[in-house]
Amino acid sequence: MRFIFMAALAALAAVPAAAQERDAAPADAARAFYAAVQRVRPHQIAPAARADGVDALRPMMTERIAALMDRWAETGTSDDPVTSSPDGATGFSVGACEGGFRAAACDVALQFERGQSSTEWTDRVFLLRESAGQPWRVFDVSYGAAPEGRPPSLSAWLEDMPGGPPGDGGADPG
Repeated sequence: MRFIFMAALAALAAVPAAAQERDAAPADAARAFYAAVQRVRPHQIAPAARADGVDALRPMMTERIAALMDRWAETGTSDDPVTSSPDGATGFSVGACEGGFRAAACDVALQFERGQSSTEWTDRVFLLRESAGQPWRVFDVSYGAAPEGRPPSLSAWLEDMPGGPPGDGGADPG
């Protein structure tokens, strides 16, 4: 009987730990993604080699975002697609995350420093996973400070690029 009581007590103690792990996992995935973006800096890679930068991020993105990023790599634009700032970010901090077992959203405080000037803003990264035990993957970023004329999210901006969304045959809207 004592064994059953101890097993039940251990199971109850594990519930908060499991909830903390569930909540920490999206934040960990977001941190890994932004750290990889900082390391790779895909928008600073020569256009001919950008596909390699996207490939380095591919395991952390959903197939849809990876396909959109592939198209971005072909455009030659030097704007950073992952953050609100066309120049990218020089630092980041993943804040609070909300969500459940399959979808989550995390606030990401970003900054860009150049010389004595510094700009700070907050974007929101959205993550998905297929099922429990599967990795969290980025499926969109909501820009907190998008420049005028730029759509409000990563997916909207990439879908707006010439050629249309992946799979539409590259139809010309004009």
